[in-house]
Amino acid sequence: MAESKTKVDSLEYKLIRKVDASPETLVLQFEPVGGAVRFKPGGSVMIRGVDEAGKKYAPRAFSVASAPSNPLLKLIAIKMPKHGNNVHISHFVDAKEGDKFLLSAPQIKFPAVNFGPGNNIDPEKDRFLIIAGGTGIAPFRSILDEIATMTKRLDVALIWSVRTPSEIIEREQVTRLEQDGIAKVIITVTRPVEGDGWRGKTGHIVDDTLAAVPDIQKRTALICGSLSFATQLTDLLRKYGVDVQKDNVDAWG
Repeated sequence: MAESKTKVDSLEYKLIRKVDASPETLVLQFEPVGGAVRFKPGGSVMIRGVDEAGKKYAPRAFSVASAPSNPLLKLIAIKMPKHGNNVHISHFVDAKEGDKFLLSAPQIKFPAVNFGPGNNIDPEKDRFLIIAGGTGIAPFRSILDEIATMTKRLDVALIWSVRTPSEIIEREQVTRLEQDGIAKVIITVTRPVEGDGWRGKTGHIVDDTLAAVPDIQKRTALICGSLSFATQLTDLLRKYGVDVQKDNVDAWG
């Protein structure tokens, strides 16, 4: 989807933590070496760099998975991303803690809704439905973590679709969102297998999934995932009378 860009100089960050979050993904945490990139909740950044051995990392755009108020910046990287029919190995597979990178060009996603400071959200009236497919959870982790810092509580429902339980990145933190009253959380696994230990909801997001969301017609919907996922969910939501704005959908593929 098209995004608004804010031109800034590149700023240096150091990779301080790299975690195998699932068989398919890495969670990366960076700290600024000097100044910090300024971005809106749910935004993305361009990242590039050169490691200690001189290996260059080509510029790539990543959704930020941490709140702007957090001094540390978190990204979720797919180990072997697909581009069309081609499969590549992410340069972060070989990256080491201590490597330095340049971050720049913060981009605003979901420009129709501002969850940052100075927003005009009315907690008595505004309600939100956030739907993520796979790693599409990243920008919503940024938004939800920012919401958690607000003094006013918002009415937010999160639906997250993953293929297997192992793809539930930082499951404890996500489930805690509901325990802390930040959002109603529904996670559904589309490819459950016997013995995977999953006792939650299974199958794709369908009518009965949306039926579990209170007052769905009164909610502003935000969607992030593959193009086919976003298209299917947009059509399904419109069946329920939910007006899905183009600016509130971030899709790839």
